[in-house]
Amino acid sequence: MFRRALEVRERTRDKEHPDTLHSVNDLAALLAQKGDHAEAEPLFRRVLEVRERTLGKEHLNTLASVNNLAACRT
Repeated sequence: MFRRALEVRERTRDKEHPDTLHSVNDLAALLAQKGDHAEAEPLFRRVLEVRERTLGKEHLNTLASVNNLAACRT
């Protein structure tokens, strides 16, 4: 279902839209929870890169993305 939501959001919104990023993050979190870190990490990196560029490095959502990536890599 997370993949489906992401596909719809990527098709109907910009790939950098906050809703789309939320879907990317949800999918990455599920994959990480299931232990599929190899697939989750690039998704977390995608969200982090966009948030750093659009929100800044000190924005709370950006910092949450840093945290998500760090947790995925441990």
